[in-house]
Amino acid sequence: MSNDKDKVQQEFSKAEKYFKKGQGTYDEALKYYLQLYRYCKDDMALNYKIGVCYLYGSDKKAALSYLLQSDASIAGDYYYYLGKAFQYNYKYTEAQAAFEQYYEFNNHRHTKDKLEQLMQLKRECIYGQSVLQDSIPVFIYNLGPVVNTYYDDYGAVFVPDDSIFYYTSRRPRKETAHRVSRFKYNEKILYSKGSLQENPVESYPLKKLSKSRHTAVAGYNKKQDRLYYYQGKEQTGNIYSTEVKRGKAKKQKDLNGKINHIAYKETSLTVAEDGSAFFISNRRGGQGGKDIWFCQQRGKNRFSGIKNIGGLINTPFDEECVCVSADGNTLYFSSNGHEGMGGFDVFKSEKLDNGTWSAPVNMG
Repeated sequence: MSNDKDKVQQEFSKAEKYFKKGQGTYDEALKYYLQLYRYCKDDMALNYKIGVCYLYGSDKKAALSYLLQSDASIAGDYYYYLGKAFQYNYKYTEAQAAFEQYYEFNNHRHTKDKLEQLMQLKRECIYGQSVLQDSIPVFIYNLGPVVNTYYDDYGAVFVPDDSIFYYTSRRPRKETAHRVSRFKYNEKILYSKGSLQENPVESYPLKKLSKSRHTAVAGYNKKQDRLYYYQGKEQTGNIYSTEVKRGKAKKQKDLNGKINHIAYKETSLTVAEDGSAFFISNRRGGQGGKDIWFCQQRGKNRFSGIKNIGGLINTPFDEECVCVSADGNTLYFSSNGHEGMGGFDVFKSEKLDNGTWSAPVNMG
């Protein structure tokens, strides 16, 4: 019995250490919490923490069964996490009820921003329930362990003939003996040879770029064969362009024309064949959060006429990952402020004859 108590205490200490470090190590905490679960399945605090860990991992649906074995006496955000778990399981009626309970349970703590967030969550539940009746069949393929790792890998763009793609990764340059927080290492740009029809067999670092700052893919100009990349700190940074030859970034240039702002963060840039350009920024003068802005490309690295695309597309929340079609007539982007199924959904908008954009449509 003494050995069992010692083991439980060891597992608990390890789990708590990783949980307190934050989201980047929740999956490490989860392994030890699940060991503890064998001994104390009815512990509501343990069930709550297991549920939270699952919500920030890859198997989000698994959170629900554990959170249902806990309650609001454990944590003030219990109903919020329960609502998110219901959402991930497509139980939108139950999710909406949980979010409403969260509001009632924490009524005295709500700010204006928090109330807007809760209203958005309720809108997601209403929309999610309706969109389930009209789903689109798609197939999603995993590109394998060379591209996808324990750390975050995202933001892939293809060159014109689709023979190479560049992407952002937060993996270490050399594999460590022990896994650490997903947020520990700087973003870096990697590239792989291959296409969506065959899994890459190797990934390579894009050379001649800074290793001391975050460096991430921001877009690709297929007409000019130039890679756009973000470089900077967590909260502020600029977009640059570069030619890539033989795995090296060459002729790196800052973008002219006020796309970059010293006090704000620009994260993605997309350019149509006619030079119409769209980018993401959290600068002032928008609708709130990160917005889509547009301008006109006047040269390889010069842009002018910057304007906010407006309140029909931008919301008080965040718009991200904007992409324009080659002919400049269709805009794709992600948003957590329009009607969606929860979190960031993908939307599209069509350019109208008068030059304005249609109301965004959820991709389903």
